[in-house]
Amino acid sequence: VSKTVVDFFAGKSEAEIEKYIALCKQAEAFQKDE
Repeated sequence: VSKTVVDFFAGKSEAEIEKYIALCKQAEAFQKDE
């Protein structure tokens, strides 16, 4: 994991991180359906 990503998450709350991860998973699932 790059330092940029670590810094990005360091400034976020747990809820924000969970939301972000959920979005990433949704995007991945969406791409697989194409």
